[in-house]
Amino acid sequence: MSIIPGTTSRLIMSTDAIPAREREAVAREFFGNIAMRLDLAPAEGGRLRLNTSTLILPNITTSSGAVDPMSWNRTKSLISDGNDDLCISWMAGHYRLVQPGQRDIEIRPGSGCLTALDRRWKGTTSDGSWMMCIHFKRSTVATLVNNVDDIAPDKVDMAAPESRLLFDYLRLIHTIEGLTSHSPVVARHLTDLLALALGANRDGEETARTGGVRAARLAAIKQYIAANLTSTRLSAETTAANLSLSSRYIRSLFAEQGTTFTDYVNERRLRRAYDSLRTQGSHSRPIADIAFDVGFVEPSTFYRLFRARYQLSPSDVRNL
Repeated sequence: MSIIPGTTSRLIMSTDAIPAREREAVAREFFGNIAMRLDLAPAEGGRLRLNTSTLILPNITTSSGAVDPMSWNRTKSLISDGNDDLCISWMAGHYRLVQPGQRDIEIRPGSGCLTALDRRWKGTTSDGSWMMCIHFKRSTVATLVNNVDDIAPDKVDMAAPESRLLFDYLRLIHTIEGLTSHSPVVARHLTDLLALALGANRDGEETARTGGVRAARLAAIKQYIAANLTSTRLSAETTAANLSLSSRYIRSLFAEQGTTFTDYVNERRLRRAYDSLRTQGSHSRPIADIAFDVGFVEPSTFYRLFRARYQLSPSDVRNL
């Protein structure tokens, strides 16, 4: 285990770092009983193995990683700790939730399973080749969602746009380094998205639509831009069509950031061109080809924007 410190701590846990003969005992006691407050057990005939990265945010923790087929058991003795937090877990494969006195629930592969730590339950998965989890205090959503205790464990279905938005935002923040200074804002966005995914009341929905939803959608748009930066067909319209949004909505999100869709894209393309010009092998390539490779169709436009951005010509930068 290692901890990367800061306002937002990143906790890395891996059973691979434990000697094989001690692995299961240490994993069950430390990772399970102490860290997660769950009784962990491998699938029959298997091994207890997990590798996770956990972000610790204000009132929220979220984990991403992978596990071998296994079970998590919130036992009667563990409930005595008085913790009533809530948790949503996503697994690559089939997920079964067993609760005393209630019917077993089958969670579809990739969908979320909502559990409460003040109740007994047991969850098992046959495929943990990827997993995502968010653990949050009940008070975080208490005023935004009515009757939290009545929400079905399989409420967070990936077929629902609200659930998908929460999952995609979680996946994104796990890829960002240096999240520390933004952790309170990220936690607020997650709270908004949690409320929507769980069925927000009127106040919660209004808050989410103006806060977390816009932030999550802007993040998704920037991800799409990064993945399609070199395409000459990249525009607000093509982005909107691929993300099921309107181009007007996309432009309004960038306007709130004090920029435009086009200016944001050009800035990213110029940065990529600058980096390419500074590489050792760029001298053998025409500058116009480098401009085209990063998405500029007209060399004249590239030269004009590049000089305005860096106060140097592309040739000057390459000769540096």
